[in-house]
Amino acid sequence: MLNAIALQATEEDVQWDETLELDVMVANIPRMARLCFVVYEKSRSSKRKSMFNPLAWVNTTVYDFKGQLQNGANTLYMWPEDLQVESIDILRPLGTVVANPDTMECTSLSVVFPP
Repeated sequence: MLNAIALQATEEDVQWDETLELDVMVANIPRMARLCFVVYEKSRSSKRKSMFNPLAWVNTTVYDFKGQLQNGANTLYMWPEDLQVESIDILRPLGTVVANPDTMECTSLSVVFPP
């Protein structure tokens, strides 16, 4: 199992503190695997469809440059998003794993990987 403890912090200091358990054996995770995170708001359109408005996104690798599983605390600085999408497929798996350099103005996500 791959476990991660997530804590989200924004300018308003909103926190979400929960352990995520992914049903994937570590031996089955490809070396170049990524975790994709999106912060979005959900709203209803006039046609009774749910609209997802992504606010920010970030990707991180599961393994570090040495080929070892990530561990410890990581702060991920998110990229802003301004598109509205009509489906749940709002992740950006082909996006960069490089953090947003504007660390003072962007949303950040702190993720703790157990040792």
